[in-house]
Amino acid sequence: MRIRFCILAVLAALSVGVTAWAHGAVYARREAVTAERQVLAGDPARAEGVTLEVRTTLDRHLFWETEITAGAETVSDTAYTFSYRERLPESLRQPDGIYLDIWGNFGPTGRDDEVEDQTGMEKPFNDVASRCPAGTTDYTETVHLRDYYETYPLFLQDSIVDLLPAAESYSFVIEEGAEWPEQQLQELMRTYFPIPVPEDALLTISIGKDAKGNVQSCGSAGFEQLPDLTTFSVVREGGVYFLLSGSQGETPLDTSLFPLGYGVYFLPVELESAGEDYGKDTYVVRLGDPVRVCPVDPAAAAQVSLWGGEEGELFLFTRQEGTLTLTVLDGTGAVLADFPVLEGAETGPDRVWIREDYLVVKAGDRFRVVETADQTFRPDLEGSFRQLQEAGLDFTYGETTMDYDGERLALAGQIGWSCASFLALYGGDGLEYLGTYTLSQDRENSCWMEETDPLTVRLP
Repeated sequence: MRIRFCILAVLAALSVGVTAWAHGAVYARREAVTAERQVLAGDPARAEGVTLEVRTTLDRHLFWETEITAGAETVSDTAYTFSYRERLPESLRQPDGIYLDIWGNFGPTGRDDEVEDQTGMEKPFNDVASRCPAGTTDYTETVHLRDYYETYPLFLQDSIVDLLPAAESYSFVIEEGAEWPEQQLQELMRTYFPIPVPEDALLTISIGKDAKGNVQSCGSAGFEQLPDLTTFSVVREGGVYFLLSGSQGETPLDTSLFPLGYGVYFLPVELESAGEDYGKDTYVVRLGDPVRVCPVDPAAAAQVSLWGGEEGELFLFTRQEGTLTLTVLDGTGAVLADFPVLEGAETGPDRVWIREDYLVVKAGDRFRVVETADQTFRPDLEGSFRQLQEAGLDFTYGETTMDYDGERLALAGQIGWSCASFLALYGGDGLEYLGTYTLSQDRENSCWMEETDPLTVRLP
């Protein structure tokens, strides 16, 4: 025990020593960080005074904040701090809302006491497995799904915690004789949102068994024929607003059997104290029946999305006949505004960035800024991200930072997992400037951008 303790102590000392050495190695040039600019489009003078703050770290003990001022000449200034304690990124769990699919953890039922089709599509797999001889490693059948289901079994793919507002943690108890909240929610979704199985829906299933007849492997082909289902959710105090979207090939999701009709729904979710025996932070979850707060044309079900605003609004985007429309709702489903945002849109919205006084919606390579300040909703600046995409820049890494002053939009994003970023500036005539900025740390040290809030862009 003493030897083990000594080894751990030596390792701990080495760890501290390595960190101290790294600190000492860079301290002399701690603020000697430079930014190398590459102009990709436009005139950098158009971005005069635009600032980009880049936050980087080494080993989560050494931290730099570099302010880059764009313009005809690039100016940078760096502030350095050191922390003996590892500074972990702060993160508060963000609820995902309702996430459904129609296959789940598919395959033969795994345990004798497991309820069939509770966690994934199992009924057709069990049927095919019953005819697979022992010792057969690749037994295959093509079956009609309609022989097993009139409507697709929906499967909940997240936790009940994802239906609750952001918090550090929740504790729950299940009342005696009650189902788990996730199971209750799954049954509600199947009851209120039945999606019919077409007569021609086929699934090819492969089963492999060992010599004793135990299933050892399974596979399938044909899931691409099933509806492509997406759930958009906005979590609020007291419940979740949600919208189902999807298609089967070119055909919008079949919502003809929905008893509430198609639209935006609200699911009441309440937390009731479990009582003194469990402590003040332990709850019983109560789920209400979903209600439709706003009807939506079922023909738009393939290209719709729902997002939550900073002041409790709901932003509903629909695309029909090439026009992308924004409908702004309050919590009751009442329409606050309704107007087209992109004419001739080739796709529905694939990204929406919501800020305090505006939002930016992206559809394909096009975007539109919508002003939202003071509950006044107005479409404004329109542009194209085509040149960004052609330059290999996208919005995959980290969170895109933006600033809008009513006339120009500045946005910046990370370039891979590096100390490089891009800056784009748009005005009424389109893209005014596009450039990249690579910090010297990218070459000299094993640095990376901080996970939380790595970039901030500001217009002058």
